[in-house]
Amino acid sequence: MKKILIIIMLHLLVAQLTYSQKRTLITGIISNTKDRPISVTLRIIDGAFATRTTQDYITKTEDGKFSYEFSLEKKSKATLYINGTLAFIPGTFDVIVSPGDSIHFTIPDIKKLGLINMDVSGIGSEKITFLKKSIEQVFSVTSSQKAYRYQTMAERYLDVDKKLSMIDSIFLRKTEKVSKNDLKIIHSKLVDETLEMLFMSSMASYNDSVKTLFEKYIISKNRILPLLDKSAIEYYGGFRILPYYSILSNGNTMQISSNGFMYDHPIEYTHFVIKEFNRYPIIKDYLLSDLAIKIFRDRWGSSISDKLYKLYIKNVDKVNPYYDQTIKEYAYIQNSLKEGKPFYDFALPDTNGLVHRLKDFKGKIVVLDFWFTGCSGCKTIVPLLEKVEEDLIKDSVQFISINVDDKRSWLLGIGKYSSKHSLQLYTEGQRFDHPIIKFGMVAAYPTFIVLDKKGNIVGIPPSIYSDKVGFAQYIRRLL
Repeated sequence: MKKILIIIMLHLLVAQLTYSQKRTLITGIISNTKDRPISVTLRIIDGAFATRTTQDYITKTEDGKFSYEFSLEKKSKATLYINGTLAFIPGTFDVIVSPGDSIHFTIPDIKKLGLINMDVSGIGSEKITFLKKSIEQVFSVTSSQKAYRYQTMAERYLDVDKKLSMIDSIFLRKTEKVSKNDLKIIHSKLVDETLEMLFMSSMASYNDSVKTLFEKYIISKNRILPLLDKSAIEYYGGFRILPYYSILSNGNTMQISSNGFMYDHPIEYTHFVIKEFNRYPIIKDYLLSDLAIKIFRDRWGSSISDKLYKLYIKNVDKVNPYYDQTIKEYAYIQNSLKEGKPFYDFALPDTNGLVHRLKDFKGKIVVLDFWFTGCSGCKTIVPLLEKVEEDLIKDSVQFISINVDDKRSWLLGIGKYSSKHSLQLYTEGQRFDHPIIKFGMVAAYPTFIVLDKKGNIVGIPPSIYSDKVGFAQYIRRLL
């Protein structure tokens, strides 16, 4: 009997490994571009957790056609960029792709992008077709004819309320062609994308009126319920909506001043999450693990990291799927990113292709600035950083801007999202998977890391946005 059980278990294991390594195919045609090559990038995003990974596949069309074949280990988010433009908008930012899918996108007109303007076919396409039809129905109930920026908060909440009611009605109908798991993920996706702009604007302009609207249209109607599902949390809800929900639900206890509240006040935010989601342990543990890893990476060596670690240990289930990873992250940072430890010995190209190595800057204080094109925080601090550089550049200080985009986006962003005075380097298209990003545990942008004259770690300086003087003094004390 034991032998039979062992054989069955081995068979199941082999079957699981075979499934997880299935080849996946994404193809398409841009019908009106057969006379010229077009740049197409497929980006695969593995979850939305703090340790998410992305993989870009880049090609050019031939006779209007493009094709990607790759291994996919788990259900993931995928998006397309055509000549650098997000191809699924209007409609959505991304779609769900499963291992073994063979999906074909027909794009009739390159000047008219958007998932709602595409035809989708092939194995696994039914979930994307269902998403497309659902989006069309949601768009049909938009009540306000005003541009979003001209709408009052009351109009925004009413519009979102109608859209969410339409979304709920869609999922009350029986849909046999789409799996239950995919339906849950699509439901959470639609709710997430419908709430995102509303929650961001509510955070930015929180007052008593917003509080009343939030309680009336969101809390009382339990609008976040589709996001409280363990099969969906790693895809949608966990990045912005549920964190913002925790904060907005407790807005009367602290002054909400920005969308970065959870990073500025991680201890208070942790208590909000515990209060709001204690009845949903997997959601609570996901959000607390996600925050903990981001704070450990962004503020290593600080007392806040140590306090958050103790609070995390006390309030999460130690068998939750994120626990071991979170504890390992903290231990790694404590052991490898201590002051005085050697930093990663990088070798990165500049805009002319010349490779620069860490050892090239021996004898100088090095300030590393990690950024990406489109990063609003990066853009905000550029004039502040340029002023500090002007004051310090003559004092044996080397400022190095390290970009995590592809080359085209990197070059477009220089001087807008990074200081024009800095040495400009980039991670050669490896994005968040480059060893320097992993070594430095860079989880938020912009991130600054200061190294001493021997290339050893000093630490993360005070925020240049909120404490420009402290930022400069942190560097100057090393001279």
